[in-house]
Amino acid sequence: MKRYLLFLIPVVVLLAWFSGCRLFESTSKPWVPVFEETSFGYFNEVTQHALSSADEASKEIQAGHRDKADQKLRETVQSLLRMQRYYIPMTEVRQLVYDADRLFYLKKVDETQSKLKQARDSMIQIGNAESSGLSESAAEVVKMIDELLFAIENSSDSVATHFGELGHRVNLMLIKGELILSEVEFK
Repeated sequence: MKRYLLFLIPVVVLLAWFSGCRLFESTSKPWVPVFEETSFGYFNEVTQHALSSADEASKEIQAGHRDKADQKLRETVQSLLRMQRYYIPMTEVRQLVYDADRLFYLKKVDETQSKLKQARDSMIQIGNAESSGLSESAAEVVKMIDELLFAIENSSDSVATHFGELGHRVNLMLIKGELILSEVEFK
């Protein structure tokens, strides 16, 4: 009987360990932002547009075409405002979301919530810009952050899914920024 127990105890321990590992794998799969395309091409595009507009404005001034120069200077200002009021804050939001994700899986829940609340505040500021198109997009992200914070508070199994959806939405808003901003004019 002792031999049987000596054999049975290691088998039970191994089975328990294996079951615990499988349970952990199925409930703690983090969203991996590495798989999201996180280019910064939008910075180059907006900057290039601003530089081109400024150069054209300079040429129009030299040619004595004040109206055309004014138009080109307005385009330059719009490009710079897009950078200041949309692309830079959205890039910061994306980083805050990615950082919150990493912190959550390091079991730093307070820091996770802090990063998400910072992202939420930034999205509210973006939404308060003078365009309904931006306010709707920003409000959707704020709602997603609130749902994620609620899931974290309640130790929900859906946290990874919420992180994935939020990260994807924020990243998409950056990559497709010019589509979102097509009707937006900053003042």
